[in-house]
Amino acid sequence: MAPHQHERLLARAAQAKEAESRLDSEIAESHGRAKEAKTFDAVFVIDCTASMVKQIAHAKETVASIQRDICRLLGAGGSVRLAVVGFRDHNDQDQLEVLPFTKDVQEVENFLTRLSAKGGGGDACEDVIGGINFDNHPDDPRQWQPTDELLAKTVELRINLVCLEYYSLCSKMLGIFKKLREQLATTDHTLQTIVYKSDDTAENFVRCVLRSTSKSLRSSLGNSSSRVAHEPEAHLQLDENMDISWRDFKHWKCHQVLVTALTVSGLHVAPKQNSTVQRFYVRAEPFASGNMRWAFPAANEEGLRFVLKVQKADRKKAKELCFQDVQTQAYAKIFAVEFSRLVPEAPLQFVDSWMVQLPKWEVAEHATVELFIEGKYEKYTSNNGFSSPGALLAETFSHFTWQYSGGNMQVTDLQGVNCSVLTDPQIHCAKEDLFSRGNLGSVEWTIFS
Repeated sequence: MAPHQHERLLARAAQAKEAESRLDSEIAESHGRAKEAKTFDAVFVIDCTASMVKQIAHAKETVASIQRDICRLLGAGGSVRLAVVGFRDHNDQDQLEVLPFTKDVQEVENFLTRLSAKGGGGDACEDVIGGINFDNHPDDPRQWQPTDELLAKTVELRINLVCLEYYSLCSKMLGIFKKLREQLATTDHTLQTIVYKSDDTAENFVRCVLRSTSKSLRSSLGNSSSRVAHEPEAHLQLDENMDISWRDFKHWKCHQVLVTALTVSGLHVAPKQNSTVQRFYVRAEPFASGNMRWAFPAANEEGLRFVLKVQKADRKKAKELCFQDVQTQAYAKIFAVEFSRLVPEAPLQFVDSWMVQLPKWEVAEHATVELFIEGKYEKYTSNNGFSSPGALLAETFSHFTWQYSGGNMQVTDLQGVNCSVLTDPQIHCAKEDLFSRGNLGSVEWTIFS
């Protein structure tokens, strides 16, 4: 071997070793961030006066399943700590009973078993504020503490507040809580203040808790990013109609549309654009919606079925956002091709997506369009740590994209049919100004870990 060839091989080996070392370092850092990001603290503040016997029983019956389901929402490495505060009337002997944060669900169940519904009735005012402020409860005989100050503290600490309204008498109080927190959190649109009405069953209790937990996780984990990925400016107010009569497509309004395709030949190659004029029939009502887009049924002149996706954000941003979404899907296709080549027994593909311009449509001028996927549509992973029970292939693909890109990109937020025909991915990249709004950068690697 010639000396210059030997030197070239040594240089390549050194570069490979450096890249491997960088990946190992990033893995270690992401595991450290994941441990912090995936620790979820939940405090159950429960009215323990005599009228709440059923509600305490519901909490006891369901606390184990709630902890298990929250761990599932957090994904691998998730850790849940629970605390309980029981409050009663101001003049009751056991005004407050507190279980500090613990990971031991049996300890929580034992505490709830000992927590009895008693007292109340003689005084119309339960110590709700004392329950929320249990860690610094003043020895004060007044019925009400300064509510605005306490709620301001919860906003400062970025505590998401979820209220279950079992009785209509509470609606005014909970409405005031919500209004005060929204007035205080003017610059933090990810902070959650949620009020649910309960139908007084254990099943509904779990459903309310998990719905609020999912929202809290999206805001808490997504807020770590410098980009606002999950808070669209919802200017459109549209009624959805899930039933689609495809045979009636020619009764929908027909539009002359400028269709622009993006062609990407490599991960580090800029996309090329090519435009044509086509005609599409688009129904007036969407059949579904997500956090950032409405989905409308559409068809071309031959009756081929499509989905037209319209941004919920400001119209001024729609053209740029549509380009980013189509670009993201085009790059995801490259990863899918390579993955399918290496794992031919489990091939994946992303449907083609195009940018469209509809200059005379009252709903939106800019949108994206793709083929309608027949079959049962499922969500496999999200970009906030969620993984469905059947997401093993999707998770494997996401990990592959991270390794294949040398730790620079990761494709996630996967949904589609049979975990083989996919759409609407997000690509998380070290350069957070690339791809669509769902790019959370290294934050997503933390969540995935």
